Amino acid sequence: MKKFLPLIVFILFACKKVDNIIVDTEIRLSRKDLDKVKPVARTVHKECIKYTKTYTGRTELPKQHIRYISLQIPGFVNHLKVYQYQQVHAGQVLAIIEHPSYLDIKVAYLEAKTSFDYLKEEYFRQGELAMDQATSIKRMNQAKRDYFNAESKLKALGIKVKMLGIEPEMLSVDNLSPTAYLKSPANGKIVNINIVEGSYYSNYDKLIAIITNEQVVFGKFKIEENEFERLSIPDTLYITIKGEANSTLKSTTYTTINNINDNTVILTVNIVPGLDNIFDKKIITQIPYCDSHLKVPVKAVVWNKYIITETGNSSYKIIPVNILVKNDSVYYIDDDINLSDCKIVIENSKKLFTKINKSW
Repeated sequence: MKKFLPLIVFILFACKKVDNIIVDTEIRLSRKDLDKVKPVARTVHKECIKYTKTYTGRTELPKQHIRYISLQIPGFVNHLKVYQYQQVHAGQVLAIIEHPSYLDIKVAYLEAKTSFDYLKEEYFRQGELAMDQATSIKRMNQAKRDYFNAESKLKALGIKVKMLGIEPEMLSVDNLSPTAYLKSPANGKIVNINIVEGSYYSNYDKLIAIITNEQVVFGKFKIEENEFERLSIPDTLYITIKGEANSTLKSTTYTTINNINDNTVILTVNIVPGLDNIFDKKIITQIPYCDSHLKVPVKAVVWNKYIITETGNSSYKIIPVNILVKNDSVYYIDDDINLSDCKIVIENSKKLFTKINKSW
C-alpha cells in the first residue's frame, strides 16, 4: 500500500470537482472502457446568432447650418413675433426689444447727422473760397479735418443704429423711441426659442436658433467597439424620437469615428428630414447584431450543463457550459474559453460522462 500512496495523493489534488463532478480535468481512459462506451467526437464551430440591439443617441445639426441669434446691444425683449419651427426670411423681425440706451444711440446719430451736414457744407464752401484765394489754406484744412471727423462719427453711430434693427436713413425726430428690433440674419427655420417676454438679455445670451439647411441632420450613437464589430448595419435605419409618438425617421448613409480614449465608436447617420422637432433630440434605433456562439448537437450536452472534449491519447475533459439558445436539435453555448475547432463528444456522451466520474 505504501508505494501507491503518492499516486493517490496526486489524483486528489489534480482533480477539480464541482457538485461531485470532475470538471476541467484531463482524464485518460483505458482502451477497454472506451470500447464499452464507444464515444464519437467531432470538431464544432461557432455560428452567428442574429439579434436586434437598441441604441440611444441624439440628433445633431452641422454647426455651419445653425445660426444662434442674440441681441447685439443688451435690452428687454418685450414682444416675441415668431414661434418654434416657423420658416423665416433674412431681415424678418423676430422680436421687439427696448432699452433707454437705444434712445440715446438714436439721438446721438441724429445729432451727428446734423453736424455732419453742416461741416460737409462748410468744407465745400471753404474749398471754393480757397480756390478764389478768399480764405487761407489753413482754414480750409481745418474745415476738411472737421468734416472727416464728423463723417467717421456718423458712420460709427450708423452701425450702432443698424445693430438695433433700424436703417439709419429711416430715423427721424418724429419716430424717436427706446424701441428696437431683433431680426433674422438669414433664411431658415426656427428650431429653438429661449425667450421670456419682458426679460432682460445680454449680447451673450443665445435667444433663438435657426437652421439654414433642413436637408442635413445627423443622428449620433455611441457604441462599444467590441459590439460595433458585430453589427450588421443596413442601408436604411429607422429612427424614432424618444418619448414622441409618430416620430419615425429614416437614415441613409453613415460614417464612423473610432474614439480611442474609451474604446467606443461614434456611429453617425444622415437622417432624412420629415419632422419639425428634430433639434437636439434623444433618438432610438435598432440595429441587427450578430453574436457568435458554439453550436453543438443537443445529445452532446449532459444534464444541460456539461460537454466533454476529446484532448487526444484517449483523454477527455468534462467542461461546464452555459446554454444561451435551445433549439430542437442544437444548442448554442457561450464559448468564453474558446472551444471553437475543438473536438466534442457528440455520441454516447452520457455514457462517457458516467464512466469518467466512476473512474475516480
